[in-house]
Order: sequence, then structure tokens, then C-alpha cells
Amino acid sequence: MVAVRIRDPDEVRRLTERFREQYPLAVYDEPHIPQSQGERHITGAMMHQAVFSETAQVFETYPESDTVNLLGFCRSGQSLHLRLTFGNPPETLPRIRSVYDPSVDPKQRWEADLMTRRRDRGGTS
Repeated sequence: MVAVRIRDPDEVRRLTERFREQYPLAVYDEPHIPQSQGERHITGAMMHQAVFSETAQVFETYPESDTVNLLGFCRSGQSLHLRLTFGNPPETLPRIRSVYDPSVDPKQRWEADLMTRRRDRGGTS
């Protein structure tokens, strides 16, 4: 899968609203996600705060799978990336593919804006 940066502000708004609409219905894509979320000290409340924060925005899309990445911030200021594959209810539920704090990424894949991938650090997908 190759991520594509979204530049059109209207598309960012549209996808962010779609994310917010589907997020409450989402299920975890893999059983290990809640465990790794706990290891990273990320709670459900923090995820909710990030998704519905005023500055939250979808910044990347994976067009072939109807998946997007969202950057949001908790009340504490902690940044979170959430990857969600949209569902088409009632056939399928949206799926949370991953959640993590990009500011502490051990691979340092993100520029300071936390939305731009560093091409020299394996940030191509």
C-alpha cells in the first residue's frame, strides 16, 4: 500500500468528517491493536479526544483500500495517528488499522508537522 498526501482542503474536510462519522462504529482490525495501544499508554478516551479535536485532520489516503490516516491531538497535547479503513454499513464495519504517537516513532518517519513522511527513514508507505 502506498499512502498519498491529501492537499485539497475540501477533500481534507470531507474525509475528516467521514472519519468522525464512522469512528464510533469502528472495530479493531487486528487483535494485537488494543494490546499495543496499552503498551503505548493510549486509552480509548485519548483516541476519542484526538479524533474529535478541533485540529484533527485526515492527511493521507490509501485509495486502493479506502483507508486514511488522521492526525489529532489529545487534551494533554499528545499527538496521535489513527489509521481507519472506511466501512460501508451495513455490509462491513469501519476498521481501526493502527494507532500510535508519531512524535515518539522510534523509526523517526515523520517531519516536525507529523504529517509529512521522511523519505530517508522508510516513510514511503
